[in-house]
Amino acid sequence: MNYANHGKIDLSEIFIKFYLTKKKQFCSLMREEETFHKWGGDMLIEYLAILIYIAIAVAFALFAIVASSLLGQRKPTAIKQSPYECGMNTIGPTYGRVPIKYYIIAMLFLLFDIEVVFLYPWAVVFKDLKTFGFISMIVFIGIFILAYIYIWKKGALEWE
Repeated sequence: MNYANHGKIDLSEIFIKFYLTKKKQFCSLMREEETFHKWGGDMLIEYLAILIYIAIAVAFALFAIVASSLLGQRKPTAIKQSPYECGMNTIGPTYGRVPIKYYIIAMLFLLFDIEVVFLYPWAVVFKDLKTFGFISMIVFIGIFILAYIYIWKKGALEWE
């Protein structure tokens, strides 16, 4: 194990080593080995570590929610229940309608932001992909630019 990373212990590395040592014991617990292989147990057992990580994350989230609801103070007052806007008292209704344009721009930002994320893995393995990878990325970027021009011409990026 590598403990040279600023004195911190890599828990994921310890967990994986523990998991790999216990994997054979888990597989031996299965009654019929043929059924285990027929159901794809060899492949599914590899996802056990991910499942355990997810279970720990969900358990911690539920623990935090329950603990805060049980231990937190509940003292509602008129001041706490009043609307607060940048240190000033609100004028007029506090619940206003948000224009649909805001949501459209937010969704377009997310859409194009996620598409740009696909460029990073391609750049990492660019030398291994050779000509095929280059041509496929040119097609991807071309479609990306056409979509951007389309929404620009439709006026979806105009904020009025």
